[in-house]
Amino acid sequence: MTQPPEAAGGPDPAHVPVLLERCVALLAPALTAASSTGHGAVVVDCTLGMGGHAEALLAALPGVRLVGIDRDPEALRRSGERLAPYARRTTLVHAVYDQLPEVLAGLDLACVAGVLFDLGVSSLQLDEADRGFAYAQDAPLDMRMDPTTGATAADVVNGYDGKALARVLKEYGEERFASRIADAIVREETTNAGLDHDIWQFPVVLLADVRSVGVQGDGRTYGHPVVLRPVSSEDAMTADWSRVPYDVLARISNRITNEVPEVNRVVLDVTSKPPGTIEWE
Repeated sequence: MTQPPEAAGGPDPAHVPVLLERCVALLAPALTAASSTGHGAVVVDCTLGMGGHAEALLAALPGVRLVGIDRDPEALRRSGERLAPYARRTTLVHAVYDQLPEVLAGLDLACVAGVLFDLGVSSLQLDEADRGFAYAQDAPLDMRMDPTTGATAADVVNGYDGKALARVLKEYGEERFASRIADAIVREETTNAGLDHDIWQFPVVLLADVRSVGVQGDGRTYGHPVVLRPVSSEDAMTADWSRVPYDVLARISNRITNEVPEVNRVVLDVTSKPPGTIEWE
């Protein structure tokens, strides 16, 4: 493989393409079937990203034409700079890879010799704080792969009603986060009600599946009930439950049952037991 010339501004030193040589080796037989230089062959990089794979293919096969697709305008801009020395053999398109047929039709390409997909989240999105993908950084809650279209994550969180958020969490979330979500709801509503100084601790306990017993005894599953116990004292042996206004409890209960798919019942523990000794009876 010949070494590629330096692009304008040089490649991003932080970007390391995955399995670079292996990808070139796998695509080369198809791209050189008609010519050793790949003359006349078209290869499509459906996830162009920072352009590392595309650059290697263009450098190794001086007759190949490349079509690069990416939904992120910033990725297209950076890869365009990187691939500037090969501009005459390169076409970059702002699109999603499942639009490949439309892209090829728009370029009057009836067939291609090879297609590359490097699926997954790009480091470009994760490393840029203002894209909002990294939880470790305080940044706008955007999280769009293409910042020119669609709703932001902030739009979803602040604009969806409880039922819609529950659907999102149920279909795309994971059950192990249920107790964390419920705890965050309790903390937020307690703070909003100005009760932080009155309630020392507000444990949220997520129980295992509970089936109805006793009079009903029909074996129905009630999901994972959540037990809440607001505590007023730091002394674990004498701590007693705190009285919480009904409207605050109602908001907490409604939000948990609407926003946490695994929970459909919220129980308030008013027993005189130390925190951490909650029992289900």
